Amino acid sequence: MSGGIAIRLPLYQRMQAASLSIAKPLYEDETLASFRCRDADDYVMEIYWEDAP
Repeated sequence: MSGGIAIRLPLYQRMQAASLSIAKPLYEDETLASFRCRDADDYVMEIYWEDAP
């Protein structure tokens, strides 16, 4: 990925440090980064970033 590492990784690390339940660990490839966590009601939320075209 060309940009966004300064935001992606710290956000994932902050959620881990806050003891949020991580449902799917951080995944990164050349065009996409994503992870899933659970909210207070146990719903899974996906957080993702894509490179701009």
